[in-house]
Amino acid sequence: MFAWSSYGPRDFLMFAPRTYWRLVEIYNQDLWPWQPAVLAAGVALAWHAARRGAGARRITCAALALAWLWVAWGFHWERFATINWGARHLAAAGVLQAVLLLAAALRAPDAPLAIGVRGMHRAGVALALGATIAYPLATAAAGASWRRAELAGLMPEATALVTLGLVVATRPRRWPWLVVLPLLTLLLGAATLWLLATR
Repeated sequence: MFAWSSYGPRDFLMFAPRTYWRLVEIYNQDLWPWQPAVLAAGVALAWHAARRGAGARRITCAALALAWLWVAWGFHWERFATINWGARHLAAAGVLQAVLLLAAALRAPDAPLAIGVRGMHRAGVALALGATIAYPLATAAAGASWRRAELAGLMPEATALVTLGLVVATRPRRWPWLVVLPLLTLLLGAATLWLLATR
């Protein structure tokens, strides 16, 4: 008879750390040289949101929707699913997030921000810029390789962080619904990294 009490969360991880990080490295290698363009697009999007440019809400939501679609298909469906059967469900969640963002883009009139939310606006822009620039540097440094850098628009956790920042900064209609899946993505990513570190 099995002693279920002897099992821990790490026993249910379906892949070894080496396998996961190698997948990330190959993914980044195959996407080169798109990374600089994606990085520049992220900075431009945060800058446009910061200065409240024309159509900032619509542009932000539409661009984030494209990012989530790519992460859903390019990373979860095409790559991560080869080592994790649950990745197909993550891809479906990414598509749902993209649909929500596209709906917000179509229903996001440009209205001036109220004085009470300007602090949140600045905090959101700062989070988006940090996730666009500092997060890839941190992940590359942690893995001692640029091939492990996780960029927003290409990897799920970085995309979730940028989404949180830009949604808080631009506050489209019904914006709290747009942060639920990014928050769950970050929780799952943190749990996965913790499990990888304990193996």
